[in-house]
Amino acid sequence: MDSSKYSEIKLSDYKWINEPKKWRISDKGLEVTTDEKTDYWEGTWYNFHHNNGHVYGVQIKDDFTFEVCVEAEFSHLYDQAGLMIYFDDKHWLKAGIEYNDGQPMISSVLTNELSDWGTGVFMGNPRKFYLRLSRKGDVVCVKYSADKELWTLLRLCPLPGCTRGPCVVGPIKYSEITLEDFKWTNEPKDWFIKDESLQVTTDDKTDYWGGTLNNLFNNNGHLFAVELKDDFTFTVCVEADFTHLYDQAGLMIYFDDKHWLKAGIEYNDGQPMVASVLTNELSDWGTVLPPAVQERRRGVCEVLGRQGAVNAAETVPAAGLYARPLCGGTHDHWVTGIHTTGHLYGIEIKDDFSFTVCVEAEFSHLYDQAGLMIYFDDKHWLKAGIEYMRNGQPMIGSVLTNERSDWSTGVFTGNPRKFYLRLSRKGDVVCVKYSADKELWTLLRLCPLPGCTRGPCVVGPMCCTPTRQGLQVTFSDIRITVPADDILHSN
Repeated sequence: MDSSKYSEIKLSDYKWINEPKKWRISDKGLEVTTDEKTDYWEGTWYNFHHNNGHVYGVQIKDDFTFEVCVEAEFSHLYDQAGLMIYFDDKHWLKAGIEYNDGQPMISSVLTNELSDWGTGVFMGNPRKFYLRLSRKGDVVCVKYSADKELWTLLRLCPLPGCTRGPCVVGPIKYSEITLEDFKWTNEPKDWFIKDESLQVTTDDKTDYWGGTLNNLFNNNGHLFAVELKDDFTFTVCVEADFTHLYDQAGLMIYFDDKHWLKAGIEYNDGQPMVASVLTNELSDWGTVLPPAVQERRRGVCEVLGRQGAVNAAETVPAAGLYARPLCGGTHDHWVTGIHTTGHLYGIEIKDDFSFTVCVEAEFSHLYDQAGLMIYFDDKHWLKAGIEYMRNGQPMIGSVLTNERSDWSTGVFTGNPRKFYLRLSRKGDVVCVKYSADKELWTLLRLCPLPGCTRGPCVVGPMCCTPTRQGLQVTFSDIRITVPADDILHSN
């Protein structure tokens, strides 16, 4: 439709791409109820491809501005609604509210063969908001508003696909996944289903673990599961009394005995901890303090590093540390997109070791970070410490990089301006713990690092500022022991 006829467009002139079962045009406007398992996404990160979301659009050849008011109750992960400009399945942009990280976020996804997702905090009422999408040649600009008066830029980007011809623009909306028909792997002796709840008593000495640190391989844990071929979201409430070391309960995604992930509460360090174990031949374990310790807990369980252990013996003085070549301005250690210009002041160590340090800094800008790093080469390293996140607070985090970076974060309950880290290496395993007072130590990451087979490592204090320069950091109380302390089961 030509731009001169915009004023003549009616909702009845629009056509569906993937028409939903339930929809109508009323005095209020277009009202839609999503079908099951609908989305638009192309490959990035998740390696899946979805193009079955609902778009109620009109074809436009010229430059335009499209404005709409959106009302919805967003309650489940990835619920979303807003506007979309669509050329074909590989070239489009969608923008609106999307439920993520436990709250509705303002979001946009630009797809040019692969999807590029950006999110931010929405400060208004997410149940009712306004969007304005404008196209000018091969550029798209999206703004949003809570009151139709103050408009905020959400995205300004080129869209090469727009040269492919007319676009379709219109409202979109999506839905969530449901599950049923479960079966046991390693059925326990005592279990029953009551009032749509599963109640289980564990058998003796049951676990899933894949060799890391202790060379134990266990695959006799109880898993009550359903086989799924498609992408999904699984939500569950877990109730249990955790009292003994390694008592655990939660969720598991399982492919075979050597490839799985479990996550939930696990009793460790004398208290229940939020924990996850990712196993790809060997197990990679990460923990953070549980939600009960804080008001509102959000974290990403992905985990880091290598492990250390055994006896403390020779103490190495801090003298002899050296710095890698650095770049000025903004810098970071990250491999996917690729940054290896962060500052590392390290010492080369061939043997197993433990490295302890006190870190003091004022974290104030996005991705400000400081802590410890174990480094083999630009594609094989681990960093751990405090990092300033989008939610406006310093988080305890770790990034393990084996060709690509794997990032894990959790809430830091102490004073982030001064904290302690302890990193130990034992062969091809690294263990990282952190403390607010140098007395109570909490496990941050336990994982294999294949890069360690490449020779000696460099370990030492690390700091980065990807979005600025000028973060001032003090590293003190540096202590190195060779061989490594047994920090995994001690404070």
